[in-house]
Amino acid sequence: WAWNPDCSTLQDLVELPRSQVAVLGGDLAYPNPSYESYESRLFRPFEDAFPPPPWYSSAYVAVNKPDLPPGMDSLKSYSGPQCFAIPGNHDWFDGLDTFLRKICHKGWLGGWLLPQQNSYFALALPHGWWVFALDLALPEDIDMHQLKYFSKVAKERVGPDDAVIIVTHQPMWLQYWYFNPEKVERPDCNLMYLIRHKLGARARVWLAGDLHFYLRHTAARFPPCAHPGSPNTPKGVPYFNRSQSFFHPSRGPAPLPEHLVVCGGGGAFLHPTHAFETFKHAARGKPYECSAAFPSFQTSRMLAYFLLPLFREHNWRFDFIGGILYFLLSCSLFPVCNLTEQFTAGSVLGNLAVLPGIYYQMVLRAFSEGALSPLCFLGLIGAAVAFVGEPHKLSSGHRVLLGTVHAAAHTAMALVLMLVLELFLDLCVANKVLGRAGIGGLWNATLAKQQGSIADLAGIASWLEYWTFGVYPHVVKYICTVFDLPEVMAATRQTICTAGWAAVPRSESILYNVAVLVYYWVLCTPVVSWIFGVYLYHCINWLSVHFDEAFCALRIPHYKSFLRLRVTPRGALEVFAIGVRKVPRKWVHSAQSGKKAAYTSPSKWVPAAGQPGQEGACEEAELVDYFRVEKLLANPPSTPSKAECN
Repeated sequence: WAWNPDCSTLQDLVELPRSQVAVLGGDLAYPNPSYESYESRLFRPFEDAFPPPPWYSSAYVAVNKPDLPPGMDSLKSYSGPQCFAIPGNHDWFDGLDTFLRKICHKGWLGGWLLPQQNSYFALALPHGWWVFALDLALPEDIDMHQLKYFSKVAKERVGPDDAVIIVTHQPMWLQYWYFNPEKVERPDCNLMYLIRHKLGARARVWLAGDLHFYLRHTAARFPPCAHPGSPNTPKGVPYFNRSQSFFHPSRGPAPLPEHLVVCGGGGAFLHPTHAFETFKHAARGKPYECSAAFPSFQTSRMLAYFLLPLFREHNWRFDFIGGILYFLLSCSLFPVCNLTEQFTAGSVLGNLAVLPGIYYQMVLRAFSEGALSPLCFLGLIGAAVAFVGEPHKLSSGHRVLLGTVHAAAHTAMALVLMLVLELFLDLCVANKVLGRAGIGGLWNATLAKQQGSIADLAGIASWLEYWTFGVYPHVVKYICTVFDLPEVMAATRQTICTAGWAAVPRSESILYNVAVLVYYWVLCTPVVSWIFGVYLYHCINWLSVHFDEAFCALRIPHYKSFLRLRVTPRGALEVFAIGVRKVPRKWVHSAQSGKKAAYTSPSKWVPAAGQPGQEGACEEAELVDYFRVEKLLANPPSTPSKAECN
C-alpha cells in the first residue's frame, strides 16, 4: 500500500518498477572478503538474477570508469540500472583490497553498471534529494578526506531546500547508545560533525544495515501548530512546521535526522529487535520513538525461547569445549571412594537427604585439596566476565556478578555430574557387576575362549606372534583393555581407593583418566549446552545483552527485508520496506523445475518443491513499513497560517 500524493489517504497497490539505482550498504561478502566469497556470494547471485551485457568479460579490469556500453561516450547517455556500494566492517578485514578490486575496478555487477571509483560517494537524485554514502571503515568514523569531500559537496552543490539521505553500513545511533553513549557527544567525531554542522536539518533520513533486522525510529513530533510563544510548544524546543518537520536550518546545529532506519535484513542470520526496544533518545536528548520493527518485538522475544531446546542442535561443536571444561573442573575429585557406605537410611527419601552433605564435602575437597579445579574455576570466572562485554546498561559490578553466576552454574553442575558417575560406578562395584575381572578381564576371557572352543587350527596366532617378534599378543591385549573401559575404571578405582595413586602404574593411570573423560564427556555435554542456552536466553530477554551471540547461535535465516525508495514528482521521498517472513532453504534451477519464480524473475533459481515461495510467492513478500518524508523549507514562516493550522 502507498499514500496517495494528492491527499493523505491510502490508495490501491502500487507497482514498483525495477530501480534505476541500487545501493548496497556493506558486508558484500560474509564473513571473509576473499576473491572466492565475492564471486560466489555477490557476483554469481546478481548475474543469475540479471545477466551482464554479452560483450562483458569477468576478467576485464575497468581502468577508465564508467565502463559504458559501446557507442556511449558519457554516463548521462546511459539509461540502464546502476549500482553503488559502500564497504562494511567485514569488507575491511583485508584492508579493503578485495572491495577495491571487485567493486572499484570492475565495470559491472550482473546487469548493473558500476560507475563508482571510491569507497564513498554522493549521488544527486531528482527534485533536490541527495544520497551521502559514507565509509566508516573499522574505526566507525569517517576520515578527514571524507569530511572534506562531503563538506564541500554540502556547501557547493546541496541547496538550502534540498534533502540528504545518509547511508552508512553501521547504525551508529544504536551502537553508540548500546555500547558507548558518550561517543555521540565527542567533539572529534567527524561523522556527527558532518551531520550537525555541515548538513543540519537537510539530513532527513539515515539508512544503515549491519544489524540483521528492520527497525525504524522517528523523532517524536509535537503538535502541528506548535511555534515559538505558543502554549503547545515545550520550552526550548525549535519550531516545527507540520507534522513532518523536525528541525529547521535557521535554528542552529541539528540533532540526528528525523528518520533512523536499520535495514540489514540481508544478513546471514536474524538479530533480535527487542534488544533495542528501550531506545528512546539519541544525540542531545532528542526523543525518538519506534515506528516499525520486523520482526516485531514480541515475535523477536518469542524466537529467543528456541535457545533452550535448539542451542545444542545448532552448535554441536560446542560439546568438545564444554565436555573438556567440565572434566577439568572436576578431575581433582576422581575417584570418590566408599559412596554407597554413606547411604545407611532404610528409605529412599532418607538416602536422598544424605546427598547434599556428600556434595558439600566434595566442594570443600575440590577447593582445599585439589589444584587444577580451583585454577579452572578462577579461569572460567574470568572468561565468563570477559564474555559479558561492556554494554553501557550493565555496570562493572553487574558484569562481574553475571559472569560469576554463569561460571558457578557450570561448576556446580560439573560436580553434580561427577557425583552421578562415581555413584553409578560404586553401585556397580558393590553389586559385583564391575570390578571382578580386573583390567585384563576381557583379554583373559578371550584367551580362555580361544584355548577352549576356538582352537587356532591354522596356527595364525602363533605365526603372527613369531613374525611380529612377540608384539601381536600385547597389541591385542591393549585393544581388549581399551574396549573394556568400564572394567578399567572400576578396577583402577578400587586400587586407588585401597592403596592410593602411588599403587597405580602410569600407563593404567593414563588409561583410567581417558576412560573417565570419555564417559564423563558423554554425560555432561547435553547439560553444558543447555546451561549455556539458558544463560543466553535470560541475558537477551531479561537484560538485553548478548544480542549477537544469542541469535547467532540460533541461526535463523528468515525475516529478510530490503528497502525501495521513490522520489515523487512533488519532491517527497517514499520509502517502502519489503520483507519476507520465511525464505526457501532449497533451490533448483528454473530449467529443471519448468516453472518461473514469481518474485525473483528472471532469476535462474526457483524454490524447490515444498519450499516457501514455490507456489503463490507474491503472498510471501509483504510491505512491513511505509513512510513519506517531505523536504523542509530553509525559511519557514514564523507563525503558521490559520489555514495551515486547520
